[in-house]
Amino acid sequence: MKKTNFKFDVMIIYDAISAYSAADLVYHESAPFAAQGHYFNCNACYEYFIKYCQQQNLSAAFTTTKDINAKGQFKSFWTYNKQWQRHSAMASAKVIFDKFSNLTPRNCRARLLLTSARIPVPIFHNQAMRILFDDKLKTYLRFPHYGIPTVKVSPLNKTGLLKAKNTLQTLCTQHPYHEDFQTDFVLKDQFGMGGNNIFKIAANEKSSTVPKKTAAHYVLQPFIQASGFTMAHCTRNSDLRIIICNNKIIQSYLRIAKTGEFRANAVQGGKVVYLKLNQIPLDVKNMAKKIQKKLPSKTALYALDFIKSKKGHLYFIEGNNRPGLIWFDREDEKRAKQLIHLVVKNLKKLIVKS
Repeated sequence: MKKTNFKFDVMIIYDAISAYSAADLVYHESAPFAAQGHYFNCNACYEYFIKYCQQQNLSAAFTTTKDINAKGQFKSFWTYNKQWQRHSAMASAKVIFDKFSNLTPRNCRARLLLTSARIPVPIFHNQAMRILFDDKLKTYLRFPHYGIPTVKVSPLNKTGLLKAKNTLQTLCTQHPYHEDFQTDFVLKDQFGMGGNNIFKIAANEKSSTVPKKTAAHYVLQPFIQASGFTMAHCTRNSDLRIIICNNKIIQSYLRIAKTGEFRANAVQGGKVVYLKLNQIPLDVKNMAKKIQKKLPSKTALYALDFIKSKKGHLYFIEGNNRPGLIWFDREDEKRAKQLIHLVVKNLKKLIVKS
């Protein structure tokens, strides 16, 4: 067994589905995120992350869930110093910045390797918050008074979809704002993110028209015309995100769907409009405070997403335990760097405690 050759203060661990292992001999590109992939812009983000760690006298490296071994160490990793470099060598870290969900069996095993090591390494994100926010059905059941009625579709076939529609219809009829719910439905990956695997289906549409193998688990919700946020000349579907750290709102932005699209996510072509904290609507702030009181952590970094119906009713869509560190323009870059500064500051605190 190889001995650990490298010791870092911070190890960034990304999902091996999105980033490539430094030991992947089939992958020949010079950075961990592929040039033709959805996450290519993350290369610049984590270049800056590592450089900022170095400015704060912290050594840092990048690896994937594929590289974690039985001792909670890393079999290969990437470093950055003017350019990315691969290392096929053992490494360990004082603290971990985790950027992966533990919902897939592989990632669940990866996290178990980290937490069951003889001396577990502190992990940045709160596990209880992760479990709650990674599951859209679990999130709704924790906050049914604020969320959009949500039911599980099982199995994803004509019978399962009809059963889910009937159950959902009952929930919608009993809802105080039932007039917001249109006849169409939204079918979502129960554990999805980034607006992926989300489909708008008509009330009488057959389940055969919906991809069956794209995701393993789905939930069904009523479709809402989410054009109630009137700021920034917004007339299309939109959602509003607030980012919270240490129980305080630190950033907020509106995501506006492109024409003909109901999903407002940036990776789906949505336009991002950043807000000053005093521009956040009062009803959003009030609902956020109520949600915060029921969350398992008061110090975590996370995001809460909201939509407002055309009739002006506010809904909590979902939480995100790992807000994305990625940018597409100069304003994105400025905001992402602010988050990176905050993250590194909190990582330093974890190192001191460990």
